[in-house]
Amino acid sequence: MLRVAVITDEKQVSQGLANDFRSAFERAGGTIVSFEIVPEGDTAYAPYAVRAAAADPELLFFGGEYDHAALVKQAAVAAGLTVPLMGGDGIQADE
Repeated sequence: MLRVAVITDEKQVSQGLANDFRSAFERAGGTIVSFEIVPEGDTAYAPYAVRAAAADPELLFFGGEYDHAALVKQAAVAAGLTVPLMGGDGIQADE
């Protein structure tokens, strides 16, 4: 089963999504190797991405919205984490 790192912001809906994902994923036999909660208003995702990368995940789950998902992906790539990024429908935008 996959090893997943989770990054989420402090918004109630974001944390709820991340917690629901974690629960369902672990029940299915998956392993959460890192679970990072980013304080509200913080857009410096580098330290969270570095810790996630150090856990050697095969997937990164983001429990936030599209405007921050791009920043998370950029920070992850800069940290050497080139795994797919997954999240709820809030990480997708037509722009």
